[in-house]
Amino acid sequence: MTPNNTGDMDDVLPKEQAMHVEDNSRPEISREHREYLLQHHGTLKLNPLPSDDRADPLNWPSRKKHTTLLLVAFHSFMANFIGAGVIPAYDTFADIFDVSVQDASYYTSVVILFTGITPLFWKPLSDRFGRRPVWLVSTLGALICNVGCAKCTSYGTMMLCRILTATFISPPLAIGTAVVMEVFFQHERGRKMGIWALFVTLGPPCGPFVMGFVTYHIGWQWMYWIFAIINALQFILYLFLGPETRYMGHRPLGVSQTQVEYLHFRRIDPTPFTLFEFYQPILLVRYLTIMTPVVSYAMVFGFCSVMSTVEIPALLGPKFGFNSQEIGLQFLGVIIGTLTVFCVQLDRAPPMHWNVTFIIGIGIAAFGNQVITTVLITYCVDCHPDQSASIGVFVSLVRQFWGFLGPFWYPDMFATLGLRGSAGLMVSLIIAVAIIPVALLHWKGGSHHEQNED
Repeated sequence: MTPNNTGDMDDVLPKEQAMHVEDNSRPEISREHREYLLQHHGTLKLNPLPSDDRADPLNWPSRKKHTTLLLVAFHSFMANFIGAGVIPAYDTFADIFDVSVQDASYYTSVVILFTGITPLFWKPLSDRFGRRPVWLVSTLGALICNVGCAKCTSYGTMMLCRILTATFISPPLAIGTAVVMEVFFQHERGRKMGIWALFVTLGPPCGPFVMGFVTYHIGWQWMYWIFAIINALQFILYLFLGPETRYMGHRPLGVSQTQVEYLHFRRIDPTPFTLFEFYQPILLVRYLTIMTPVVSYAMVFGFCSVMSTVEIPALLGPKFGFNSQEIGLQFLGVIIGTLTVFCVQLDRAPPMHWNVTFIIGIGIAAFGNQVITTVLITYCVDCHPDQSASIGVFVSLVRQFWGFLGPFWYPDMFATLGLRGSAGLMVSLIIAVAIIPVALLHWKGGSHHEQNED
């Protein structure tokens, strides 16, 4: 699907030209470098071409690479897990803080918003100081903020703590794509990006599914204590098993591989900060091969992930009288259905007679959401490999901002159009904004890619 990126694997490309396959030149490498690559990789047909330094992430053993990928993917999972995990407690929050269920749902909405905005700040920091310090600060900060949430006694203070939690937990949702690019070769990236995307997609349904049991049996405070405990475990795992993936070239003489990967907490890139790089990802809107897939993905994500999770308490709770545990169970369908099936079957269901058909609909929708997450994000990165980190930030910004807006108009949509009418509107929007533009891009993508490169 990616235009002009088929390439000839016989061409050996330097790392800084990763996936720029239109440059078919074979760079000169030393005999020692050639022998090192043959010894460690068994071939010179590598794209991009790694250095002869063991600290280069492309030269890491497979187990180390996949451990790093799983740490970052699980970190992305936890960002969405924490954001959506409070959904079964909406009724509880409404009672103890004397607010409406709609007001309680903003505890999720603000997390969606700030996990989209704050990567604009984290990305330049991770470029200068490395990914590893950002992961450590992220998990430690989220730990402290989740403890604060558990101790909150008012609606406002919990809202503030949720905003701070989102700020700290957000980096992997945007920088995860850059880590995949830094650690894996071109022919591996599609599958590895799929692993990262799977964790991103599973976060929203798994959070309320698990925390529904927690809220019902041991109380809402324990949701936050469990979040904090997981953050603490993440911090420890990053500390001992999470090496630096932003490789800046050959390490200085006398500096060991361990120092470069685990013990270097100083600035690794001396380039001065500029205001431009804090908003540079937004400028990717000018690339059709980025903007079209991102908007299409955001539209599907908003309906198949945000709507099908945030609105479940409001749609199912009153109609079937579900408690927090039973609401949590409804997310099983998302983990394992189409939007039309969901809405039509819910509309047909008589009050207090629950059936499984609309949950199957959510499951099918979640499957589609996962497929387009993997394919469209990989497409963007393949078209613009030198912008991988910025693409991750831009994808996160557009996806999360659209997801944030949804809960403000979904209730009015259901109230005005009904469930069947809402299903028709959502399907129409997905066809108009997602399916047709992606089909046109697939048809004309090659020419647009060439124009972008020019």
